[in-house]
Amino acid sequence: MNIIDISRPLSKVPSWPGDTIYHHALTNTCAADGYETASLSMSSHAGTHLDLPAHLIANGKRLGQYALSTFVGPALVIDCGEGAEDKTALLREADIRPGERVLLKTNNSTRSPEFIFPEYTYLSGEAAQVLVNKQVTLVGVDGPSLDHPDETIAHRTLLEAGIPAIEWLDLSRAEAGRYTLVCLPLHIPEAEGVPCRAILLPL
Repeated sequence: MNIIDISRPLSKVPSWPGDTIYHHALTNTCAADGYETASLSMSSHAGTHLDLPAHLIANGKRLGQYALSTFVGPALVIDCGEGAEDKTALLREADIRPGERVLLKTNNSTRSPEFIFPEYTYLSGEAAQVLVNKQVTLVGVDGPSLDHPDETIAHRTLLEAGIPAIEWLDLSRAEAGRYTLVCLPLHIPEAEGVPCRAILLPL
């Protein structure tokens, strides 16, 4: 089976300023204890992760209020090109079907994660509204945020419509086109955001 892993390793992705930094620490070792265990500490928005409405919307939906099928199903990867210009016109013309999960491939996928702040390509509020109007199920981006670091308009546009977002995807190996997305979040029903493993299966 040809599986395209579109997740980024937790240890390779910088934390958003002010968030808990991802840390993996051994608590037992085979040499000393006969077995190995470790502790993990991180933000709920570490690495490739889902944003749910409760992240920004008071009384917004949390992970446990979504069917798992929200995160598994038909997906469209749209190549947004190398530039950082607004993608509203491109998305308006794109063949997006109601109910699809739309993943936006930009130059973020081919750049080192260290480029991050504030140079990543992000979504405008107007482009986010186009996706709401096209009745998508979920939106994925290959940067650390849907928005510019000083804004939340794209987040709010999608999350107020109940549309979850996946951030920090790696779409460098995914050509534009249709796939099946499998994005499985950690089972934390109360989560407003949660790390996930996301893959694409070619049709």
